[in-house]
Amino acid sequence: MNNIINIAHFTFLKLLKKKILYGIFFIELILIYLMRSLNIFGIGVQPLVLVDSILFVYEIFGFILILAITAGHIRREIETKSIYLVLSKPTDKVQYLLGKIIGIYAFVGIYTVLTMLAVMFFAFAPLKEYAAYTLLAIIFRNFFLFIFTSILIFFSIFLRPTIMVMASFISYIFAMISYDYVDMVVAQTYPQWVVVIIKLIKFILPNSEFMDIKLAVMQLSHLNIWYIISVLLYMGGYMFFLVLFAAWIFGKKEF
Repeated sequence: MNNIINIAHFTFLKLLKKKILYGIFFIELILIYLMRSLNIFGIGVQPLVLVDSILFVYEIFGFILILAITAGHIRREIETKSIYLVLSKPTDKVQYLLGKIIGIYAFVGIYTVLTMLAVMFFAFAPLKEYAAYTLLAIIFRNFFLFIFTSILIFFSIFLRPTIMVMASFISYIFAMISYDYVDMVVAQTYPQWVVVIIKLIKFILPNSEFMDIKLAVMQLSHLNIWYIISVLLYMGGYMFFLVLFAAWIFGKKEF
């Protein structure tokens, strides 16, 4: 456990020194600030549009943030030989990967907290009764980004940065496509085998719809405690198998 904490701490401190990442923070916060004056057809700020826009901006910039962090992250440590120093200690590759994921996610956690503070200070008045639910929706999208952090770490193990970025964007796009869209739009245009492949890819990737409570926020619906528990279990189970699989591939990799 100490090895995981040490790797996570080292990774987190290393990320704090990368000033370019703060540019992503700044742009996202500025956009949220500007959203409070969002005026649709001159009829004033619409809370539901504001909720949808905030969640969209948070997730897009959150994905860009973890992509910027993980692209070539492990490969860079391999090329600079610093990975040998870590693995020469009594640290197995599962601990190494978990430490990396936790360290990166801690940095993403700062991004999430800043987003929530921006919503409270900049967009609270237009949101009013939707504010608390919007913060909860941000937390759920944060869960989704947590899973994608591990996926991008997995990609960085065996893909070059350029290919890894392309694979990550494609995976994200597939994860965001809804099953309804596949059944009602894709199925009407493409052969059945294409639909089957898309659904198989979506089954392998994290279920974005399952962790999206945007509609519940807009309707001010009560969330069942069992739904929240099931989301946490899903996130934990997905992360568990993905980390083990990544560690297995990492163990087979020659460097």
